[in-house]
Amino acid sequence: MAQPHRQTSDHQYRRSLSDVLNQIEERFGVTLKYDIDTVNKPVFYADFRIRPYLVEESLTNVLAPFDYKFVKQGKESINLNLMNIPVVRKRMERK
Repeated sequence: MAQPHRQTSDHQYRRSLSDVLNQIEERFGVTLKYDIDTVNKPVFYADFRIRPYLVEESLTNVLAPFDYKFVKQGKESINLNLMNIPVVRKRMERK
């Protein structure tokens, strides 16, 4: 008989980003609105990133590796977006 799959440190306690976001919605009673790719994005040590007492800290921990940010829209709605990272271009020197 096959053993059920168990999370271990060998798999770095990996879960999909979409699964983790669904858990955050349920745990904190919020609605997450996003138009970002959450498919096939693994969250390593996912359960350790979720804090049972604060949705903001949980989202920061989960989203940071993907360069995503969140913006609260009222008490129960949160928008997730791609972080705007400025591009620094090196200036060409004229001779």
